[in-house]
Amino acid sequence: MRRCIWYVEHGVTLALLVDPTDRSVLRFGRASTPQALHDADRIDLSEVLPEFQVTVAQLFAVLKG
Repeated sequence: MRRCIWYVEHGVTLALLVDPTDRSVLRFGRASTPQALHDADRIDLSEVLPEFQVTVAQLFAVLKG
């Protein structure tokens, strides 16, 4: 988590911390507090990839395969 916070504080638009143990994603952004995402939550990357849409469940389905 500290590394994600450091990246955002030093200019990275957003950072994701993917935790396969509890199948969650923490989203760190410049203008927001860290956001915990699970299952059907959409991972919002519109700031860097406007057309990209994926849920946490879809991400883990791909990573598992």
